[in-house]
Amino acid sequence: MIKEIISLINTIVGKLFDKSINKKNQETDLNIKTLNMVKDHNLPSIFKNIVEEKQIKLLTGKNVNICFAEKIQNLKIKLGGNFTDEQLYSIEKFYKENANGELYINLSKKDIFLTKFFAIFILTAFGLGIMFMTIIIEGRINDIRDFILYASAIFFSGCICLFILNTISKDFIAINIKKRLEELPR
Repeated sequence: MIKEIISLINTIVGKLFDKSINKKNQETDLNIKTLNMVKDHNLPSIFKNIVEEKQIKLLTGKNVNICFAEKIQNLKIKLGGNFTDEQLYSIEKFYKENANGELYINLSKKDIFLTKFFAIFILTAFGLGIMFMTIIIEGRINDIRDFILYASAIFFSGCICLFILNTISKDFIAINIKKRLEELPR
């Protein structure tokens, strides 16, 4: 009975996964056919740009134009491949262009300080919270129910801490990229 249920779940998940893959493959095939049609009929380059932007959206998951995608790839090459495309696209709110049209990270020292301070504050508050909860509850855990309540309180406060830290994770990626860019020779 359990094997049949697991088999049924695997079948359903497999079909959903196949549909998702087939949809992306169909969109890619359509984009390739459209691009070939644009080339064959000498249509204006605007059509080629539209198709290429759709292809970029399929590949990156971000709705960006060709120029920005090329600048991201140039930045990735400049960084030496130490960062993934996903990381580079996730911090697009921090990008600015210099006079040469190259991307750089627009973070002030105050922003960097506040981000690091906030992370340290959250981790310290979590650690002190666990310490105080342990001191207060010490000797009061009499049965399994008390222990489960204590463990669940630690678990949920840890989840909240991780959620808050996750909200500033893109800031840390931007800080690391900015640091790497500053280390590179000019």
